[in-house]
Amino acid sequence: MLKEKINQIGIFIFALCCSLMFTQCSKDEFTGHSVVSPNNITATLVWDEEEPPTSLIEENKSFPFTIVLSGPQVADASFYISILDGTTATASEDYEFTDPDGNVISNLYIPAYETEVKGVLHIFDDIYPEEDPEILSFQIGDNRLSNMEFIPEVTTINMGNRTSEDITLTFDWERPINITIGGAEYEGVGTCINGVNIDVVLLDAAGNDLGDYQAATSECLEIFKMSSTTWTHGDGTFYLAAWLWRLGDIVPDPGTGTIAFPIESTLIQTGVFVAKHVQDEADAINTDTAPDWTVPPSPIFRVEVSGGKFSFYDYITGELVAAQ
Repeated sequence: MLKEKINQIGIFIFALCCSLMFTQCSKDEFTGHSVVSPNNITATLVWDEEEPPTSLIEENKSFPFTIVLSGPQVADASFYISILDGTTATASEDYEFTDPDGNVISNLYIPAYETEVKGVLHIFDDIYPEEDPEILSFQIGDNRLSNMEFIPEVTTINMGNRTSEDITLTFDWERPINITIGGAEYEGVGTCINGVNIDVVLLDAAGNDLGDYQAATSECLEIFKMSSTTWTHGDGTFYLAAWLWRLGDIVPDPGTGTIAFPIESTLIQTGVFVAKHVQDEADAINTDTAPDWTVPPSPIFRVEVSGGKFSFYDYITGELVAAQ
């Protein structure tokens, strides 16, 4: 009887040891997973160069930052970037979060046994007049971090429109057309690629050339800038007109007749207006126009200047296109 009891006690002790051994193995198998108890690790968000101000004017600017752990830990950690209610700014247009290599991110990840991760907040320049100010409100990190101490801070930035006195006008006449070159017919060939060169000049109310040739550079996209700080012609009526400098290789396809080159204009005053205008084909320079400076130019805009302020009207219809 005594021997039998001793055997039972031995079996019980053996079973208990095995149970403890397998329980310990189970713990070891899950080492490194995110399901761990708090271990007195703290995480800190540090703006590397400067902290984003509460108010700024939209421009291309970057704010690099680092999340630093007080020590390595056995678990991976993710810090989520949360865009908060009240944000009116638009991702990828007004702002963006990336890693240091420029890849767009929505969270930052610190692998086990490492102690930091870097990110960058980008604010973008914006020429378009929008709600002023636009608001970006965000926090980095939240209560999903169960294995360390981290108190996320809310950052709110009021982004005002950048404005400029300069008005920039671009003139573009690139378009696919069917042409004949050396007797061979080509479809969908670009007008600029084949040497159609149009200049845009400034005329006074009587149609006299004022000698401002900033948009007469032989480039396909011509650019003309006007500003109250540099304007020297006073108030009055003026015209921006197209002049054919070279026709290049463009020859109308047989049966197609005259080919017109209507100019698409974009007028930009940063933070004030962005307007587009397309010249009517009937009023545009065409393949019947002689590349000769003695030929009268083809007006695109009537420009009214009053008190240093500019207003642009369609030359034919008189419709207002843009005004300060």
